[in-house]
Amino acid sequence: MRIKNKPITRCNGDEKLRPKVKTLFDKGRLWIACLLVYGFFKMMYMIIMSKIWYPRAFCRAAKLMDKVVEDARQRSKLSKWQVMTRNFFNKQNLLSLATDPDQVAIFGRLSVGDLAPPGVLYTLDKEVYNFHQIFQQSPMNIFVLNFAEFITIYIAEAHTTDDWYIPDLNDGAGLCFHAPDTLDDKIRLANNFRNDFCYKLPFYVDSMQNDSMRAYSAKPERIYIVKDGRIAFKGGPGPFSYALDEIDDALRKL
Repeated sequence: MRIKNKPITRCNGDEKLRPKVKTLFDKGRLWIACLLVYGFFKMMYMIIMSKIWYPRAFCRAAKLMDKVVEDARQRSKLSKWQVMTRNFFNKQNLLSLATDPDQVAIFGRLSVGDLAPPGVLYTLDKEVYNFHQIFQQSPMNIFVLNFAEFITIYIAEAHTTDDWYIPDLNDGAGLCFHAPDTLDDKIRLANNFRNDFCYKLPFYVDSMQNDSMRAYSAKPERIYIVKDGRIAFKGGPGPFSYALDEIDDALRKL
């Protein structure tokens, strides 16, 4: 009796997984694409709102940005558009902008008249202070000019190599830092800044949780005037809304 050979059907688990893996891969690509679009519109929102609410500061910042881009273009021999896409509209930067809730804070949580949030701060020697304690203690902790007292709080690196990195600007200035992983790293970066720029004002470092940065919606930079424990003036965030002359006007009115 002749037995016909039946075709052997192989059940390969990997083949069963392939459609699922492909589906997950497609969903991941779609999610990244959505984040890139969101990051782009977030950047446009920052620029447009800055121009509307802080027109004087925006004009100055825009002129400075044009100069930075032109300098980078001449160094790299690229077109202006290529410099823009390389430094601002690349994948890493747009994803960073989309996923970081602190990156763009045009308006922020605080208003003039609100109580100034306390916040834990560190000196460059790792001494711990509360924000309000600084002004209540020795004048050595503050810088007094006429009738105003000044302190600077180091919050975070704005353009680290693993975050919103601007190669033509960072590399040209020799500012290539990784985001700090520990308080010691953060204090070291703060010390580097103070030494490189001969910064003489009293200098404090925010916590690793960035409590002060978030409480004051300060990233990448912002100036506040605090009087009697309350917000007396709230400046715009950098780079497009950072206006020092507004600080001068506000101090004269107090």
